[in-house]
Amino acid sequence: MKFANHWFKEKRGLVVGVFSASGAAGQLVFLPLFAQMISFYGWQTVVLVTSLSALITMLLVGLFMRDKPSDVGLLPYGATEPVETAAAPHANPFLSALNGLKIGVRSKDFYIYCRGYPLCNNSRVCSSNT
Repeated sequence: MKFANHWFKEKRGLVVGVFSASGAAGQLVFLPLFAQMISFYGWQTVVLVTSLSALITMLLVGLFMRDKPSDVGLLPYGATEPVETAAAPHANPFLSALNGLKIGVRSKDFYIYCRGYPLCNNSRVCSSNT
């Protein structure tokens, strides 16, 4: 989210949606591929390929990715003038989580979400092997 907030003034929701979808699409593509690789080459090969991919990705990100557009002389997408970014809050993260929970328990939507969540994490309910 930090990336989207720093680099995009417009269409942040779209960018966050694309990030979320890419995570799901990555699982859809790579998990079956890794399962196939395990069948042919063994789990050690998958661990090696995944580790090397992560290392190469970290090196590329470290070399080329910047935290803010101003670091490379650009403006965020959709901005016509430099945008001030808010400083990170200095609140206690534990207390912030509790305050968020306090707000959530007062909402009907919170309880609707909480009722459905255990069903999708229960392998007996969501599994086709039952």
